[in-house]
Amino acid sequence: MSELLLELKDISVSYDEIQVIWDANLNIKRGECVSLIGVNGSGKTTLLKTIAGVVHPFEGEIWFKGTIRIDKLSAHQIAALGIIYVPEGRRIFTKMTVKENLLVGNHLKKSKRKEMLQRVYELFPVLKERENQMAGTLSGGEQQMLAIARGLMADPEILLLDEISLGLSPIVVEQLYEKIKEINEQGVSILVVDEIPLRCLQVSHRGYIIRSGRIVFEGDSSDLLNNKDLRKIYLGTD
Repeated sequence: MSELLLELKDISVSYDEIQVIWDANLNIKRGECVSLIGVNGSGKTTLLKTIAGVVHPFEGEIWFKGTIRIDKLSAHQIAALGIIYVPEGRRIFTKMTVKENLLVGNHLKKSKRKEMLQRVYELFPVLKERENQMAGTLSGGEQQMLAIARGLMADPEILLLDEISLGLSPIVVEQLYEKIKEINEQGVSILVVDEIPLRCLQVSHRGYIIRSGRIVFEGDSSDLLNNKDLRKIYLGTD
């Protein structure tokens, strides 16, 4: 059995006393890619931010590797453990070069700088070609690649990817998902949120559906993809 890397137990979250997540349970095993599916406003990003320590739950617990409780830790402490959040909207440093952006992502693992640079350049050759180019001049797809690559520079055990296909063309989205699959095959566990649920599920091992702040389904991605009733109710497809 694969090691249980991350476990959320009955997590509840509120913003300004307005509850947005109710009793969420979710887990990720080592080497898994897991999808979190839901419509806009369902709580997907909030749940990722809660794992990453950007917000904190008022109830429940989050455990890393079964022995480290992280729900009260800061975002920096959680990142130092190897749980890296790639937020929606890329948030790269547009007035810095591609390489400078990557080195910012490496501040937690400076001893592995050369190794990690080589790794991300092999994964995203276009970033090597443009390493001295200002990040703000990259295309939208290249900026998303840079955001993911910057997260990889921290040598993560878990990568949290939020809305990676937002505003991108279908061809670029397909390229990104091929890279996500490759990253996962290299041993990085991934929790991915996206506005294209079917493509998201096609690369993941398991999927969770969140609706109005509550996890309403969990199972193998293949089961969800093949269940017409679930697809119609929760994914809006036949």
